[in-house]
Amino acid sequence: MNRSALSCALVLALCLSACAPRQKAPAFHAYYYPECYDPIERLCKDQSYAQEAKGAATGALIGAAGGALLGGILRGDLKGALVGGAIGAAAGGAVGFFKARLDKIQDREQRLNEYQRILGENSRNWDLERSSVERAYMCYREQIRHLKRLVVNKQISKQEFMARMNEIQAGLNNINTYWADAQTRMDARIADGEAFLAQQEEQDRKLAAQKRQIAQRQIQQQRQRTSSQRSKKNREVSAVNNLKNSTSTELDELMRYAQTSKEFA
Repeated sequence: MNRSALSCALVLALCLSACAPRQKAPAFHAYYYPECYDPIERLCKDQSYAQEAKGAATGALIGAAGGALLGGILRGDLKGALVGGAIGAAAGGAVGFFKARLDKIQDREQRLNEYQRILGENSRNWDLERSSVERAYMCYREQIRHLKRLVVNKQISKQEFMARMNEIQAGLNNINTYWADAQTRMDARIADGEAFLAQQEEQDRKLAAQKRQIAQRQIQQQRQRTSSQRSKKNREVSAVNNLKNSTSTELDELMRYAQTSKEFA
């Protein structure tokens, strides 16, 4: 493979990394309920998510090279290389979410200010992902209830019912995969931030006593903000998981009802 193809593959892999969770899920095309999958689809089209890979370019590029990209290219397997590289890039980028940016800043005060800024950015990204997943689950839950009304009122054939049910199940499977990966990425980012604070604290031990006390208070403040972000994430995960589970339960109940029902048109 020539150099231009190699460069193209690397660029594509980094672009795909923002939507890497979808690489692990089956191919899915919404026909009956595009509005329900739209929040997840939009996440992968949102260019702002490319900023994470860009901000952690070093870690992402190493992850991409380490994840099947280079090997796939050398074997001539470009498609497999791109998928493997995208997943590797996402993993590498998550690990370097804080470190790749902060290590470049020499001034300690500026470094801590940047840490706080990135922490806020991380929170906004999480809020977007969490709310999008929540909207998708709620939409599918409403469609499941509507589908049951159609069955009860004999307004749908069994063939169409099964087609709609299969699409809902496939959509939920993809959302479940995305949601699990979103949690993993968030945990990795927070852990990366905590590792940075521990590293900074170790460096601060070399400061004079008075400056060291001030530095310790600053680190403690950032630790509290980081801990608050983790606690918020855990609360919201619990709430969304309750919605996820209730949606899955209603889907299962509808399928059992339909299997014993004689009310199809």
